[in-house]
Amino acid sequence: MHLPQSAVLDNNIFVFGFTNIHLPEEEEGIDAEVYQIGGDGKWEKITIPSGFPKVKPISDPNNNRLIAYFDSFYAYNPNNNIEKWALLHQQKLSKKDIFFLSNFHVMADQVVGDNLILFFDPSDQMFMAHNISTNKWLTVVYSNKFDYIIYFNNTMSQLVHLGNDILCLADSCYHQYQDGKHTVLNFLRFSVKLVKEEEEDRVQLTPLSFHSIVMDDDIRRVTDAFIPF
Repeated sequence: MHLPQSAVLDNNIFVFGFTNIHLPEEEEGIDAEVYQIGGDGKWEKITIPSGFPKVKPISDPNNNRLIAYFDSFYAYNPNNNIEKWALLHQQKLSKKDIFFLSNFHVMADQVVGDNLILFFDPSDQMFMAHNISTNKWLTVVYSNKFDYIIYFNNTMSQLVHLGNDILCLADSCYHQYQDGKHTVLNFLRFSVKLVKEEEEDRVQLTPLSFHSIVMDDDIRRVTDAFIPF
């Protein structure tokens, strides 16, 4: 069973869900809809290539499209009235790859810069980058030491695109202080740049700032953290 997935592109909200989540996975009905903000207030059904997105769909605002992986990589263009879904790459990911990308990696909420999808692996505390244009995984290098990356080891982290190829890795955790246990919010802001080289392209990450906020009240853990800048 999969939970519904959503993505936002321009003024459209897309939701990919099921008509009956109590059925076996192979019998589940797929229900994909789009809602236009400022439109007629109605949800409209959309067709999908095949089955349920294996990895969470994300928006690619620079190219006005959604990127989704079903049985292969597809792009959805809401302004194309003839064929909205276009096959990008005919590629079968293994069940192991899909499982780890869906459950153990934090994926950015938008495509970054030159067709880059950025992932963060909390268990190994490392970033991964995939070029959806060339369909290749790229080497990630750091222009400076990411000293604060040790604070991020939770799959509930958020990787948010702030614009202009700047992202924020946000996380929350409990920490024991002398006056009790408090929720701590951590925010690491960094820039992303594709560096083209003769042998191979690389993705360079540059840390910009780090903020750690201790909440005054003993509140429940925050999973959808706010961005304080």
